[in-house]
Amino acid sequence: MTEIPKVLTVDSNSHDGSISRPAAVVAADAKAMLEERKQRLDLKKASENWWNTIKRNPSLLNEWLIDQYRGEKGAYDRMTEILNSDIPMTPKQKTVLGIISQEELLHSQWIQELLQSRMSSEESVKLSAVPVEERYWSQTLPTFIDKTIEQLFAIGAHAEEMRLHRIRAIVNDSSDIHPDIKQVFERILTDELFHAKAFKGMTTEKDYQEAIDKHVEGLNALNPIPYGGGIHVT
Repeated sequence: MTEIPKVLTVDSNSHDGSISRPAAVVAADAKAMLEERKQRLDLKKASENWWNTIKRNPSLLNEWLIDQYRGEKGAYDRMTEILNSDIPMTPKQKTVLGIISQEELLHSQWIQELLQSRMSSEESVKLSAVPVEERYWSQTLPTFIDKTIEQLFAIGAHAEEMRLHRIRAIVNDSSDIHPDIKQVFERILTDELFHAKAFKGMTTEKDYQEAIDKHVEGLNALNPIPYGGGIHVT
């Protein structure tokens, strides 16, 4: 059982005399932190359940790989559009976004090679012809023209953090199933860890917190099956 942090007390000899935080406030903060941790654990468990479901279903697995290719290529296209826009950004922000966009393009090429080794060209064409519905991004970023670069980085940070749960479920699988997929996503994981950290580091805490509600709506749009805390996961 996790302990609720004790209320901070005031040392009159070293403190400026202001009162300590009310016990109810401290308890509420502790409860919020525990709930946040629970939601992270739920995402981890949900991702493990998802991988255990699709890894032995070739049809679902191939459909997901196609979606991953589209997602990586879409991320590159989206970032390139932002880079070519008039949104103000510092030289550092522009450089980092440019690096991330190129890595997303590289990821799409790795996944494309993976697909080519696992599917016939007819299967690939058939799956690729299925219309793409941007369920997550239609909720979190229907347009970027009204956003600051910090707001965009906040949205990107949440998206990258969400994806890390899926990738870790694959990479941490102790079975010897799909070693080719695991090898590709081990390489992708290194880059995605950098992406999540970079986006989080270049936004503000205010923008990051304000992006949470839309992120949750995006998660809900991916799958109508709820899990802990009212958030859903695909």
